Amino acid sequence: MRVINVDESWLNSMTFKRHAWIKAGKGNARSVKELSTRVSFIAAIDNRGASYISLGTANTDSGVMVAFFSSLAKQLDAE
Repeated sequence: MRVINVDESWLNSMTFKRHAWIKAGKGNARSVKELSTRVSFIAAIDNRGASYISLGTANTDSGVMVAFFSSLAKQLDAE
């Protein structure tokens, strides 16, 4: 028997450059946070030690999950 566990998550990297060196008497707070690209990932690991990983920069929705499962099924059929 082969058991496969699938999970998804994401990493969001932010820079917290909220202050800077400026001339005396002027405010130094920045009004906008700088956000970098979100990295989404889906991982499948089986009880035999095999792993299958997908990385992307979009939010994981049902379409992304269906695409991952379709690719995983093709890979498992090929094995």
